[in-house]
This record gives sequence, structure tokens and C-alpha cells, in this order.
Amino acid sequence: MADFRELRARQTWQVAQRRSVLPTVIGVIAAFAVGGLLVVGWNRMPAPSQWLSFMSNETRDRPPAFSGSRVGRAETAPLLNRCVTKDVFGISDDAPRQSAILWQALSTGSTVSRIASLFGQPNRDGEAELVTRWAEVADCIYRQNRVNFCDIDNRALAVETANSFLRLSGSVGAKPGASADIRAIVQTRRRVIDELKVLVADGELIASDFGALAPPAVRLALAATKTVANGCARK
Repeated sequence: MADFRELRARQTWQVAQRRSVLPTVIGVIAAFAVGGLLVVGWNRMPAPSQWLSFMSNETRDRPPAFSGSRVGRAETAPLLNRCVTKDVFGISDDAPRQSAILWQALSTGSTVSRIASLFGQPNRDGEAELVTRWAEVADCIYRQNRVNFCDIDNRALAVETANSFLRLSGSVGAKPGASADIRAIVQTRRRVIDELKVLVADGELIASDFGALAPPAVRLALAATKTVANGCARK
């Protein structure tokens, strides 16, 4: 009987030992598994510089915000005195000529030309002269430093100039044997469109500034350009 009890006790002890070791083994296996996953996951985690890059990209992809009044009055733009002068109109007398008055004359000429075209009675000589004047003004305005277009009146001047010049010069093409004036107008037209795209991309000008009646050339330039910054917020 003693031997039987001793055998029974030994079996009971062995079972207890196995039961106590099993959780330990399971725990070790689980620890190795979790550790392996952490190592793999850590190796696949982006580096701190990559996290900064992700956050920077998210901020960059967010469209810039614009607020407040954006377009003022071209008649009071500071750039008028620099770009709309007597020289543009070929006026050589010494009489004072206010730039605002000259601008009004130029704008009125554009309106008359548009009305005449609607009725099929364009004055070709007068229209060519008008386009030449607009080309000079546009060339001057779109050569100015970008910071000038953060002024709402200068912005209005740039918008109205682009709309008028690109509308009137739309039928002008540099053909073989074209005059120097025509070639100059075509070159100015290309440069104004290119500079307009730069200003729109940087946010000094945006699509809504040009209104719903912008000419085809302006609409095409706007459609091809994405505004990625608010340039005036940095100035």
C-alpha cells in the first residue's frame, strides 16, 4: 500500500509540474511572437524625417486660403503712373495728363472696339493702334515685381489689362512677312500669358479675380495653372 501511495503521489506531483510549466512555455512563445512582430513593425515604421515629410505633404496639398477684398479700382492703382503715361499714347506736349484719364480713354477705346466687332464693323486701323497701346501697357505691368500685385488696386489694373489686351490681340498672329509691330504684339502676348500663370500659381492673382467674362486666352491660362500658395500672405 505504501508503494501504491508513493507512486500515486509521484504521479500527482508530475502532473502539477507539467501544469505549472505549460503557462510559462506559452508565455515565452507569446513573448517571442510579440517581440518578432514589434521588430518587424519597427523596421517598417517611417523614420522621424519621413513623418515630417508626410505632415509637410499634407499641409502642401491643402489649398491656400484667401479672404477679404481682392480686387479694387484700376483707376487708382499706383502702377498707373508708371505704366500708363503720355509716351504710351504718343503725346509729346507738356500739358499735364493724369494717368487715370489716359487709362479711361484706353478702356473706353476697348469697349468701342468690342461693340463695333459685335456689329461686324471693326475699324482695322483703329483696332491695330489700340492693340499696340494695350501691348505697351501690358508689357509694363507684367514686368513689375510680384509684391505690387498684393495691392488690390494694382491687382485690378493687372486683371483688366490682361482681359483687354488678350481679348483684343486674340486675332493677331505672327505670319511670314508680318510687321515688326505685329511680331512685338505676339511676343508680348506670350510673355503676359506666361507671367500671368506664374502670378496665379503663387496666389498674387487667382482665377476668381478675372470674373466670368474673361477672354478665352485668360480662361485657358487659368485652367492650366493650379494656385499652390498665397504669395501675398508671405509679404
